[in-house]
Amino acid sequence: MIDFKAVQSLDPRLKIGAVLLLGAALWNTGWWGLCLCAVLLFFLFALAGRFRAETGDLVRRFLLFVLFWMGLKIVLGVVRGEPLGGVLSGSLFFGFRLFLLLLTGLALAVTTSARQLGQSLSWVLRPFLGRDRAWKPALALALMTHFLPQCAEAFGTARTCLSMRFPHAPAYRKALLYPQMVLRFMGQKTWDRTLAVTVRGLDEASAWVPGFCWKERDTVAAGLVALAGAAVFML
Repeated sequence: MIDFKAVQSLDPRLKIGAVLLLGAALWNTGWWGLCLCAVLLFFLFALAGRFRAETGDLVRRFLLFVLFWMGLKIVLGVVRGEPLGGVLSGSLFFGFRLFLLLLTGLALAVTTSARQLGQSLSWVLRPFLGRDRAWKPALALALMTHFLPQCAEAFGTARTCLSMRFPHAPAYRKALLYPQMVLRFMGQKTWDRTLAVTVRGLDEASAWVPGFCWKERDTVAAGLVALAGAAVFML
């Protein structure tokens, strides 16, 4: 019986490779391939159980982002004089693929910690940059991954504060206050993260030495990933 903890315990290098393979497959497949990928992602998120609040908020933001680009694609197609049926079909296919790509990245973030992602990057870059320099891009990637959900949280907090403190403020006033509040929240988060990195000793090369151990289950999972990627490519 496969559970979510088993997926989380897989080698992070395997999970990164799986995301890259699936992402490439999504750009070279048709409707059936997209549907198969959607089923695989649904199965993965079903194993994860209930979404955390910030994860569900990210999914909603992904959907709004996709709908915006779908609408823009429809408008541009109509302006160019393309048949409406073809424009709608192409826009739907584009939006479905873009949404799955975003969910694929989210699946990696859900199943892999920011530090594991950084250690994986350090493992890749060490032969080229050396141990003394490979940890710096690893730390940057880990911080960026860690800050993405916090950015979404900062936007939500700023929106809530504006609606509670200035419910009757004009739109232009809110448009000026909103980015200022977000930047202030993120500035506080940045200071907290800086202290956390220093206290935990993450600003040293020794903290980013990969401790991965390839196991038999990783080999089995790699075979399943390869089969899934090939199926998405061919459909």
